[in-house]
Amino acid sequence: MKRSYLLPAYEDTLRHISGRPFVKPVTIKGEVPKLLAMVAKNVDRRGTTLTQFGKSMMRDGLHRGLTHLLVEMPSFTGTPRDSDVEALKLRPYLLHLPAAAAYYRRFATNADGSKTLVELRYTTCETTVDAEGTEVETTVIR
Repeated sequence: MKRSYLLPAYEDTLRHISGRPFVKPVTIKGEVPKLLAMVAKNVDRRGTTLTQFGKSMMRDGLHRGLTHLLVEMPSFTGTPRDSDVEALKLRPYLLHLPAAAAYYRRFATNADGSKTLVELRYTTCETTVDAEGTEVETTVIR
């Protein structure tokens, strides 16, 4: 977008078009499993709502023509009790990977000829605080 010569028109159009489907908040109707209800309130375990998450994905998809959604689940040894699930936030969460973040993909071909993603590496930015109290951003490949 920094290379756009159309003044702010591209950015404004992108913001308006991607926000249009999310004028009304995204809601889940009917009865859903407890884990899904937990995900709906906080999709990425950072306080992001379904509406905000969907808008972000839509914007990136429109801008780049491609975006990725990764569903992750924290690991736990043994069988978690209900108290463990809530205390440790053992539930699936969504991770939006912008198109530019996908660093490496490896597919396996199944017997029927279809392909399955077996490995994905992506870049992410982590912020840490050094000994002097300054925030340092580091790009990490996962």
